[in-house]
Amino acid sequence: MNIRDTLLATLVPIFLGFGFVIAKPAMEHFPPFLLMGLRFTFAASILIWWFPIPRGFLKKIFIVSFIANTLQYGITYTGLSMIDASAAVLLVQMEVIFGVIFAYFMLKEKPTARSLIGIGIAFIGIYILTGSPNLEGKFIGAALTVTGAGIWAFGQVLVKPLSKEINPLALVAWLALFSGPILITFSAIFDGNTINYFKTASLNSWIIVIFLGFIMQPISYGCFYYVLKNNPLYKVLPIVTMGIPLTGLLAAIFILGEEPTKELFIGGAIILLGVVMIVFNKKKKIKNYLLINTMSLFKSVKIINSGKAILLSRKYKTPLRYHSTWLRDNALDSKTRDKKNGQRLISISDIPVTTYIKSASLSKKGKEIIINFLPKKKQVKFSSSWLEKHAY
Repeated sequence: MNIRDTLLATLVPIFLGFGFVIAKPAMEHFPPFLLMGLRFTFAASILIWWFPIPRGFLKKIFIVSFIANTLQYGITYTGLSMIDASAAVLLVQMEVIFGVIFAYFMLKEKPTARSLIGIGIAFIGIYILTGSPNLEGKFIGAALTVTGAGIWAFGQVLVKPLSKEINPLALVAWLALFSGPILITFSAIFDGNTINYFKTASLNSWIIVIFLGFIMQPISYGCFYYVLKNNPLYKVLPIVTMGIPLTGLLAAIFILGEEPTKELFIGGAIILLGVVMIVFNKKKKIKNYLLINTMSLFKSVKIINSGKAILLSRKYKTPLRYHSTWLRDNALDSKTRDKKNGQRLISISDIPVTTYIKSASLSKKGKEIIINFLPKKKQVKFSSSWLEKHAY
């Protein structure tokens, strides 16, 4: 990963960890559902104009937004309102653990022995952390935070198929557009007159809302998906995953004046150890695979879903699927990317929504894939190693 991408990836946990913590004082004036509703509505208001309507996917996006955004953020931030931010920022790391569990049951992605050990270690950390005096009598808040982490992981499993069909940042925009108004409506039903909260909110609370919606959401997710497009997941995930609790803890201590207990530090360290075992386990697995398969990565290519995707069979592992829009958006030819700096010369809106793959073939040694697109005639070549490196 080059220096620019590394710096961009570093911005993600800084913004997310800081934003998670400073949201707590804002909840003194805005209930959690209203705060998150404003966050997503503000984010959608500046992002939605840059992307076409994802026709054919609106129903799926609505369902995913209700689970991954509306329920998850509503529950997680309700938990945050009941407990210290320093404890909450560590408890939400259970997202990684739940992600492995849901991926096994829903995507049939079998975890390694090291991942299972990491899960066990993380749950031990949860047990220690919840025994902290800071969480005494706050079981409901801790339970809601952990539940929210589980719903987030479940939501990402649901998002995964959509992310293959829709530009990731466009997906963020449309998820926010659906979830924002719903969260505000829920707040009006359960929390009372929304207008009163607007009138009585302090200037500092409004500044926090503006930061969460107009700055944190677009920048953090924009940087994350940009770096993820150009680098393998195993290089990006450690920076993002390990940076959030550090940033969050520092913000909780120095901005909110919280005093974490030794149980919180010990339990949090054990949780992070479990997360590290899962994250860095993936890195090793992918690296070893790349070493084994440098000569001939793919055996055959098959067009599926009426030209909307291809399925590449591999010699040693399960097949990989790449969708037509993603392939066209990531073409490496001179009309799509600048040869000198790799800058993208087209945007997702330049690609017709009806784009499909007319034909796909492998070179003799399986080192290159040749794809022809329609309705705009376009032939693109990908190296097998590049596709393997950017598998999603």
